[in-house]
Amino acid sequence: MLFYTGKSEDGSDMKEFEGMYVNPNNNEEWSNTPYPTQQIHLNVNNEVLDYMNGKFTLNDVRDQILNKNCPLSVRCRDYVMSHYDEEGNFLFI
Repeated sequence: MLFYTGKSEDGSDMKEFEGMYVNPNNNEEWSNTPYPTQQIHLNVNNEVLDYMNGKFTLNDVRDQILNKNCPLSVRCRDYVMSHYDEEGNFLFI
């Protein structure tokens, strides 16, 4: 989500601000770049999305993991499986 900053009434000093990340350890602190734990999460998410690349759904990737023929790293496989409960139902987080 994009935000715009500036103080002038005509918007002449307006600048685009690309996002906001809240410090997981302090809700009063924020940054325009992800905190380390958030960056790890984003990297894993992007790696899974790059692998899916329109060819697979998340359910397809889960099935590959269960059938032990998924080439993703353990970290990515754990990330995918964290979206499902023990019965295989997708968790809406």
